[in-house]
Amino acid sequence: MRLQEKFELSLLITLPTKKIKINVTHEMLERVQRLTDRHERQRRQAEQARFEAAGLDLDDDDDPLGRAMSAELMEEARLQRALGKLLDTGDAVATLAVRRELQKYGLDPHHSHRPPKGVSARGRWPGAEYRGVPCQLPVNVPATYAAGATIVAWRISGRHIRQLRETFPHGRPLGPPEAVLEYQEIAQHVMTPGDIYRDALETLLKRGR
Repeated sequence: MRLQEKFELSLLITLPTKKIKINVTHEMLERVQRLTDRHERQRRQAEQARFEAAGLDLDDDDDPLGRAMSAELMEEARLQRALGKLLDTGDAVATLAVRRELQKYGLDPHHSHRPPKGVSARGRWPGAEYRGVPCQLPVNVPATYAAGATIVAWRISGRHIRQLRETFPHGRPLGPPEAVLEYQEIAQHVMTPGDIYRDALETLLKRGR
């Protein structure tokens, strides 16, 4: 990971965050777990080396210093986890994924975005389809990232949502078949913030990062 990416992701521990749930497949969930487990092991090894260099033993219960650890070393460990080993939690994985996705659409992820009037990330958007994914990954991402995902989704979907609202003011039609088909043809272009999150995570995992 580039130094700039590490610095930007370190903002995760200082920025206001928002809890989101990303719809994922079992395979995606397992890959995220493997990724975070690997980085947690690397973080643990690096932290152990630093404590050993200071004459302490993290795993020795008979060592009073090893049990207590000084406040300075605890703070150093916290900073190293934030700045040097960011991919040791699902939160950091999701943050990196969403950041890259927003940048792909030309959006500054750290800018304070205001969704267009009348747009909300809550509730079900007109035309939103259930994707049939079996799992959810609960994570925290910077609040500006969540707002940015809503902006991107609305840029893609806003025109189609307005069309659905105008053409089908009472919601999804049950018939006749022509109306159902017309609704589906418009709805297939609707992308929600949840779709942005899932695409972001899927792209990151495909890169093997």
